[in-house]
Amino acid sequence: MAKRRNWALGAAAGLVALGALFTACGDTGADPADAAAPPPPVPEAAVAPCAVCASASQACPPLDLGACESACAAGSLEGREGGVARDVARCLAAAGSNCVAVADCFRLPPVEPFRDGPYGTKPKDTAGPFVIPTTKGDWDFKREWTGEDSYVFLMYAPGELGEYSTNLYKGSLVRDVLAKSPPHVHYFFLPLRRDTGWVAARDKWQAELDAADGDWAKRVHFADTFAVDVPGWIGEMMKARVASRPPYKQYDTMGFAIDRFQRIREVGMLGQLGSNGIIPKLSFLVNEPTYYEFEWARERALSAAPPATVVSLAKERTVYDTFETDVTLPEPAAMAAFDTLEADLTTDCVDHRDGECGAWDYLSHLWVCQPPEATDAGATDAGPPPWRCDTELARWITTYWREGRWVTDISGVLPLLKGGATHFKWRANGQFDPRKTNYLVSLSLRLSNRKKPLRPVSAIPLGKGETGTRATTACTPTFKSTCRRRRRRWSSTRSSRGTAPRQGTAPSSATTSTSLA
Repeated sequence: MAKRRNWALGAAAGLVALGALFTACGDTGADPADAAAPPPPVPEAAVAPCAVCASASQACPPLDLGACESACAAGSLEGREGGVARDVARCLAAAGSNCVAVADCFRLPPVEPFRDGPYGTKPKDTAGPFVIPTTKGDWDFKREWTGEDSYVFLMYAPGELGEYSTNLYKGSLVRDVLAKSPPHVHYFFLPLRRDTGWVAARDKWQAELDAADGDWAKRVHFADTFAVDVPGWIGEMMKARVASRPPYKQYDTMGFAIDRFQRIREVGMLGQLGSNGIIPKLSFLVNEPTYYEFEWARERALSAAPPATVVSLAKERTVYDTFETDVTLPEPAAMAAFDTLEADLTTDCVDHRDGECGAWDYLSHLWVCQPPEATDAGATDAGPPPWRCDTELARWITTYWREGRWVTDISGVLPLLKGGATHFKWRANGQFDPRKTNYLVSLSLRLSNRKKPLRPVSAIPLGKGETGTRATTACTPTFKSTCRRRRRRWSSTRSSRGTAPRQGTAPSSATTSTSLA
């Protein structure tokens, strides 16, 4: 990760830091004693294209003439993952005297390409191109895209949210945000609509930024254009948010973000609940890009993991509190080869809007069920007998006023799944306050073989708690078939409480804890 961050700093530096970027790319690692040695001759084909640096540096003052000529003479730009990313001389020849095109010759290609759409204006839609006029000039989203950054927008909106907004802007930009922020993020601050307090708020933070260390000056942007008047989809989206009234009004008129997957995201409540209402905490803004980094790392980890057999229990299923389902697991012989079991749970909200989510954190559970017991043969109107769902596989705590996803390792309960046709039950307490709302549930089981030294092979019931059976799990070494020693491990589920005030953090999740019995 440290190596990637170094690449990202070089890529994000833009025209202002071209000198530093090109020095790094042109470093050959030569011995200091050879510093006086003459540079290698510039390839004849590169002399003419390099002449464009002089005119470009005059047309674009931030362009460093020496750095341009040095990189052009080197002939190529090293890629993010090694190798040659771009032939600088050929790129300059094609760019001519076009300032923007010349600058693009020195940008590293993005880690992930910019998506071509379809674009939208709702949360989780793909964010399209836009140009926002900042106090230092136009900032072009597509041209600045690196695939490593996220983008967080915080509006100054006292007219919509009163002291909640003004008190956030009384915080310290450097101490509360930049000092705690991950490096791969751009922050944008601008007024939602006309407000006399904006200029003073902007100047206060600009003064902090001017005195700050590091390269945050290239990653913090102020705009005087009202958010509802920004050209393109941002202005359209903000007008719609101001006009819309979800069942329970949240904070979507004050902020939004774009994550590393180029998706539009909600920005949650930036404060703690106190006895007299919300206590604004500007530092909570950092939780949004921190969570995007977590999501990105999780997707990379899942992609790099050995192939998994995925068994779907629900896909965007509308659930008030409970659902049961029948699925077919791999046959017992195949199940015996797995050493890893993960439960992948997502609870979404209608239109992915915070204002459509449930307001409270509740326990949610996943049980594996046993066939129904025989009922009284004389009963004719009792209906089908219920399944006995009292063996708990996983437990979570729901997020509140937010969506959430949990990928939870529950390998310790593998012996409870025998394979073949299996009945499952999921439940979370129904959301009813301040109004009734549903969960949109996606749930799957991921079975894989990670070549672990120990694999659970049996589970023996020890007793029952409020939520069902607890068992001790016996594990056997998989790396030496002659080993007879077994370890007994206690497998239980425990849940960690959600953190509503820190709504941008990673969702809480249940974990299967394994300890020596």
